[in-house]
Amino acid sequence: MTDKNNMEKMARDFLDLWQKQLNSTMKEPDIAGEMMRNMQAMQQKFFEGGNVTAQPDVSEHGDDELRKLDQRIRACEQRLDALERKSKSRGGKSSKSDK
Repeated sequence: MTDKNNMEKMARDFLDLWQKQLNSTMKEPDIAGEMMRNMQAMQQKFFEGGNVTAQPDVSEHGDDELRKLDQRIRACEQRLDALERKSKSRGGKSSKSDK
């Protein structure tokens, strides 16, 4: 399997897992309400210029699916960083510097 095919498969798997988690989460009224409150708070902080990059501690939730999603996101971020560093060392531009 080529790197491109592997990346596409990982992206599809990530989106499938994310959609499964979101669907199951939104079925719980308490969690859905809390997510809405958190999103509103993040929007408010964003428009006020506050720091919205703090990551929640998923270990306190005890949810295996959430923990798996967090692990996969972190793995994707590490892979992306490695690819950007590799591209940069070859003279390419990273997506972060393109903004």
